Amino acid sequence: MPNRPERELNVGERNAHPKHDAWGLFLCRRELDSPQHKKLCRSVPWYAHPQAMQSVTNDNFGPLIAYLVPGATVLFGISQFEPALKSWFAISPAQAPTIGGFLYLTIASIACGMVVSAVRWAAVDTLHHVTGLPLPPLDFSKLGRNVEAFNLLIEIHYRHYQFNANMLVATAIAFASYRITQPARFGWVDIGFVLLEFIFLAASRNTLRRYYERGTQLLGMQQIQPDSLSERNAFEEIEEC
Repeated sequence: MPNRPERELNVGERNAHPKHDAWGLFLCRRELDSPQHKKLCRSVPWYAHPQAMQSVTNDNFGPLIAYLVPGATVLFGISQFEPALKSWFAISPAQAPTIGGFLYLTIASIACGMVVSAVRWAAVDTLHHVTGLPLPPLDFSKLGRNVEAFNLLIEIHYRHYQFNANMLVATAIAFASYRITQPARFGWVDIGFVLLEFIFLAASRNTLRRYYERGTQLLGMQQIQPDSLSERNAFEEIEEC
């Protein structure tokens, strides 16, 4: 690559994408105007700066709502017991998280979301299965020609089920943490929590039912019905006996 002159970004170029640094991580405008960032702009060539952080698309929306959001909900709830966790959340502009805090929060939220998903599998999935919503038998030998349609069912139904069921668990953990630190009599907060949990439970059951129904239509096991000739031969054999 030919050497190009290094220069500092002017105001117009920085305002074109004021929300990221040289590695695409989100920053507040206060950090962009800091001496450290100005020094970084002078030391990095202009062509080394990416355009912007990747936005939410159909490819990352499912994992975002299935793991990241529930995991962040749990972390926000238990942050009342750990000052380091509380510093990761941007409560006020003066306490905005650093690059490291933002990265740690993202990784910790995903890991916590995976743990919540395991609890959901053990509790919520079992509850739905024993209350009249069992896993239907599917013929995955049909998956080859229907793989794109099956992936679509996962994105439009199962990912939303994961969100609702995982949020059912995550909200319970966050509310329990809140009640430990804020003990009080039964009030509007508790009523709102119960209503929200009921909504998450009903929505998870509805999305799981739709996923099972569409999955059965796509990959359902077909019962083999004997044709008329086979039935006639069977009756003839019975009569001969």
